[in-house]
Amino acid sequence: MICDMPGEFEKMKSRSVAILMSERNLMRVSSGIGRMSGKNCRFWPIDGRLGERDLLDALKACRVDGIISEPGHSKLELLVSLGKPLALAPLEVVAEGIGRVFIDEYEVGAMAGEHLRNVGYSSLAYMGVSQSKVSMDCRDGFLNAARSAKVSCSDWKEKIARNSVVDLWGRKRLKELEAWLGSLPKPVGIFVESVELAWTALQACTRLGIGVPGQVGLVTSSDVTYPSCLASPAFSEVDIPWEDIGYEVARVILRMIDEPNTSEKEVKVSPRRVLQRGSTDRLEIGQSLFKRATALMETELEEFRTVDWLCDRLGVERRSLERAFRAGGAVSPKAHWVKMKLQRAKELMESDPFLGIAEVAYACGFPNVDRFAKPFRQMMGKSPSEYRAQLRDLI
Repeated sequence: MICDMPGEFEKMKSRSVAILMSERNLMRVSSGIGRMSGKNCRFWPIDGRLGERDLLDALKACRVDGIISEPGHSKLELLVSLGKPLALAPLEVVAEGIGRVFIDEYEVGAMAGEHLRNVGYSSLAYMGVSQSKVSMDCRDGFLNAARSAKVSCSDWKEKIARNSVVDLWGRKRLKELEAWLGSLPKPVGIFVESVELAWTALQACTRLGIGVPGQVGLVTSSDVTYPSCLASPAFSEVDIPWEDIGYEVARVILRMIDEPNTSEKEVKVSPRRVLQRGSTDRLEIGQSLFKRATALMETELEEFRTVDWLCDRLGVERRSLERAFRAGGAVSPKAHWVKMKLQRAKELMESDPFLGIAEVAYACGFPNVDRFAKPFRQMMGKSPSEYRAQLRDLI
């Protein structure tokens, strides 16, 4: 609303604060600012699209003692020139004489990285589009989480640092994004800088036939102005406490009004937690990895391969693979692989009972007859030779 009713001022509280923000940021912080409303103060949202003269008239009519705005506002230079106490949110850089409330973006990135590792992604990636301090702090926190976990981490930011989200939605660089997503070792957990960019990543994965969350997990930062829950699967988010940001910027501006020489003009707000949704579903990750692993096992039954070789081919840690097999109902990767090989050996002998035992063993990836005979007896209750003799008797 625009304050244009001078008659109201007889009823006003002792402090009056104008709010000049975009609809998006006002939606984010209004509930928090509202918690301070009526506490010996009144807040007046003013349309920042007004011309300079109309804006000045509105500020004068509201008799403002201070102003809340946002970085990058088109009228920011004018607001600074008024000499009124001014607080900005969210503002990541220090500005002399201006109050600011900012998000601990480093912790946002670190929290996202820790979450993706905890749910089972064996490699990580960061996806962003800008070189702002917010973006770089967030990226640094995420990359440090990857280093601490000793996992590989790719970075899309360097590839499109000069592009915007609008460019991606316009598909000017969608092919490059798809190529990057396709090249990542799977399963990979990706922290996406914003909800709107997460939609772009999901769109690219869909076009490529890459499963989310089975092959690619997506986590982003919460934003009340974008419908992350409408995505399929819904995006997991680092919970940014926008209401707290609004409350704190209201406190800062009131402190600046009451104590013009105060040094307490800055407040850092930490993220709360990660809200896990379908885009990083733990069970889906395990099931997808189980299917990929068993498919690779099937193609390598004739070769003598180890579980470590399998992990290298899949780009996962052994513990992640073992978790996936337990989720898939198997005892372990090794036991499941041996079972598949023994089943193949059984089928070979049934198709041709005159095959030599050593020939069957080598055809099923066992290095020698002894390594084949012991597990075969455990599974079938008889040795390979006894089973073969039984088959011959049926001919």
